Amino acid sequence: MLMGLSLLVASAGWAGFVFAHSVLDDGQARRLAARLMDHEGVRTVLVSRLGEGMERYVPVDEPMSRQELRAVADEALSDPLAAAAFRQAISEAHRLGLADTGVEPTFTDFDVNEAARHTLIAARPSLNGRILVNPPVRVRLPVDGLTWFSGLKSLADRFAALALAMSVIGFATSFIVADDPTSVLRRAAWWILASAAGWMLVGPAFAALVRFSVPSSYIVFAVAVETVLRSMRDPAIIMASFGIGLLSVSYLAPAVARRRGALLVERARHRLGPGLQTAGPPVATDVRVSAIGPLPGTGSRPAADAEHVGMGSRLSATWKEGHGYLDDARVAPFFSGPTSET
Repeated sequence: MLMGLSLLVASAGWAGFVFAHSVLDDGQARRLAARLMDHEGVRTVLVSRLGEGMERYVPVDEPMSRQELRAVADEALSDPLAAAAFRQAISEAHRLGLADTGVEPTFTDFDVNEAARHTLIAARPSLNGRILVNPPVRVRLPVDGLTWFSGLKSLADRFAALALAMSVIGFATSFIVADDPTSVLRRAAWWILASAAGWMLVGPAFAALVRFSVPSSYIVFAVAVETVLRSMRDPAIIMASFGIGLLSVSYLAPAVARRRGALLVERARHRLGPGLQTAGPPVATDVRVSAIGPLPGTGSRPAADAEHVGMGSRLSATWKEGHGYLDDARVAPFFSGPTSET
């Protein structure tokens, strides 16, 4: 029970540590924004909303379909200056969310405006001169829910270090109080392997959830969490390797102990001296053969049986004689009293 609770707390502490140093770290905002811009789901939402912002500048006498606007918006978002402006806006929204400050979702930038105007004119040359220079294209950023990170940050900072310390202490104590440490080690190995498998599967599962069920306004928040879960794949592989090592040790340690015990018995057997051993190898015999003595109707034990009577059987006569249990000088006085020498 102590080992299971310790590993459960360790898993939660590890997840909190990873979150605290990735999504919940404002120093990683720019890098996270770059990853979000490369995500297909975030880019799809940005293209859709940029197309909606560009639609207001299309003249009524030259309408453009939604598909055309999406294609033009995708071309505008591919402009390096426009993409950099969107990355900066998402990074700033992330910082404000960690600070628990309200994020202004409406976004406009000079570079985005110019990219939108040039792509519209390139798609419809007839619009040249009919679109204002630097038209303010307003885009609503899908950054809802980022303020939730502020509460998670304070919780992760307080919980991660304490949870990891408690789990290490509890895990070590479980070996001390256990009757069979190897069984505890085996259970820990299976728990680690199961946790590693869970971390490797939770990323793709959450990605599927983001693709099919997350509202577009929360896409940045959801993809940020998905990015962290996917980044834990490599640590999960290391964790699985460690679990396999523990599992191997849990099975090898008892075998090594049994082998060591056999070697100690063999050394003790050789220290008894040649006078206490019979001819042939010290092979354990059947108790019925070694303990009953001469066979009925014969004066002595067969030679073949005598050769196989060794120190291996604890009920054999040779073993008892070697340890003094059949010595009349020690046993007889307790049963027949004083005896005279003959």
